[in-house]
Amino acid sequence: MKIANWNIQRLKHSKQLDSIRSSIEKQNADIVILTEADTRLELSYPYRFETEPLHQPYYKPTERRVIIHSVFPRVGKLETFNPQTACCPILETSLGTVAIYGTIIGIYGNHISPFKEDLQSQIIDWNQITKEHQLCVAGDFNISFSDSYYFTHHGRNSLNECFKANELMNLTSELPECIDHIALSKSFAGGKSVKLNEWNMDKSLSDHKGVCVDLV
Repeated sequence: MKIANWNIQRLKHSKQLDSIRSSIEKQNADIVILTEADTRLELSYPYRFETEPLHQPYYKPTERRVIIHSVFPRVGKLETFNPQTACCPILETSLGTVAIYGTIIGIYGNHISPFKEDLQSQIIDWNQITKEHQLCVAGDFNISFSDSYYFTHHGRNSLNECFKANELMNLTSELPECIDHIALSKSFAGGKSVKLNEWNMDKSLSDHKGVCVDLV
């Protein structure tokens, strides 16, 4: 099963919409989490779940902070700390039932508010969800884990402590210059071979690389 994750930068490269779509479809992922997303980017998936519309005047009506595309149906839905920033459908996948928490941590980056507030609120969400569900947290974390590319010590340490406490594996933590991550419950991903793939390495279609994990 493949899970892909990409921040498409509010479609600032909308003139390359076909290339953006093609680069995602080449991943052949079963679940695609897009952040700084836009409904103008249509993908050929049977199911789509998204955060609530953004009402601030500087957002386009088509923009969403998170859109999740899936080949798997939703069997439930969990509330999140902020429905404009994170959404969490429960999907019945080929590997079992899992809650997919798509999110952005800190909509203005990691050095100013509301990063710390978002992070703490989301950790509370994850602590609660993992009591009853297997969990996949994916999106723009605004934190790199393997280098000094973009991080705060507080953010990195808080995430690592949370992942350890909730038995989550950050499968993308070793990727360089990567702030978009995919973390999965050990009970879901443990014992499986994990293959990683990245695209948009030159950042020509977005200012973020895309990441994909393949669980075999």
